[in-house]
Amino acid sequence: MNRHNVGFLFLDRLLGKLGSGDSFRFKSSFDAEIAEARRGSDRVWLVKPQSYMNLSGGPVARVASYYKTEPSDVVVVYDDVALPFGSIRVRPDGSAGGHKGMISIIEQLGTEAFPRIRIGIAQPSGRKKSLAGYVLDDFDTAERKELPAILDQATDAFELIADRNISKAMARFNKRVAASPEDAPLNGEQPQR
Repeated sequence: MNRHNVGFLFLDRLLGKLGSGDSFRFKSSFDAEIAEARRGSDRVWLVKPQSYMNLSGGPVARVASYYKTEPSDVVVVYDDVALPFGSIRVRPDGSAGGHKGMISIIEQLGTEAFPRIRIGIAQPSGRKKSLAGYVLDDFDTAERKELPAILDQATDAFELIADRNISKAMARFNKRVAASPEDAPLNGEQPQR
């Protein structure tokens, strides 16, 4: 799986954790693979849009409409090159931050008011490769070894959001992490923001 599909990897991990026994099935009316899971008495629909990434909003909005789901109950999980690899950020709402898939979802849902979990995939090192090429590359061997723990953290964040504890999720996961030792503050200096 490539870096741009970290959200799909998260959904596979979450489905396994919820232990529903269901698997993802393509539904042409949604242009998405969907799976049903349960959290206690709540039904949870896991959605993998199969459209182009920059058209993800159509499938998300169709599934939300069909299952009468309010946008505030939609949780979007996606990659973010602006975050260090493996870091997790939770937001209750907000702009797309330039992410084309999120732009589409916001447009199709008609609101920015839905929670999201961003999983850091980092910037490409050096300028040997375009950003598009980088995000479409597979994770390297070292990254693949770290992915299970990262995806487990993201599922923990999802559980807190689903339990209506988004503030707790934000407090736990929205910590600033130095991207490299060179970025870390020295001698008690405050990091620049």
